[in-house]
Amino acid sequence: MVFACNKAVLNHGTKQVALKRKENGVHQIPFHPSAAGTDITTEGKGKFTLISTEESAA
Repeated sequence: MVFACNKAVLNHGTKQVALKRKENGVHQIPFHPSAAGTDITTEGKGKFTLISTEESAA
């Protein structure tokens, strides 16, 4: 499932990364919104751990 969100906070190793909505659209982040705490493997970027998400307005 690809979940469109405005903001996703991820842990990447010892760094915390926040993916925010782009001005020209919403990030398409491949995870389920209830998957907080689970690992996400992204192409070329390594493994991330999802911390929280903020849903986009429908």
